[in-house]
Amino acid sequence: MEEAKSKITKWNILSFYFFDKEQTAFCEWDFECVSNDMTYALPGISIVKFKDEKITFIHEYRMTHSAYEWQGDELKSE
Repeated sequence: MEEAKSKITKWNILSFYFFDKEQTAFCEWDFECVSNDMTYALPGISIVKFKDEKITFIHEYRMTHSAYEWQGDELKSE
């Protein structure tokens, strides 16, 4: 089996929140890569927990549908 030829083309952090009391970070990101000549776009979020300044847990979620947004009192989606 041939090794995949991959390259990250975008990895933007859209928002970042850290809750000191829980030692937990939440990060929203927009990731894109090219692998074997196919482009993949993965918007998502990571939950990262820390203890003694070390990562103890990472859980990542990929969005599979467009994000919902509130506009006034209406919920909009693409």
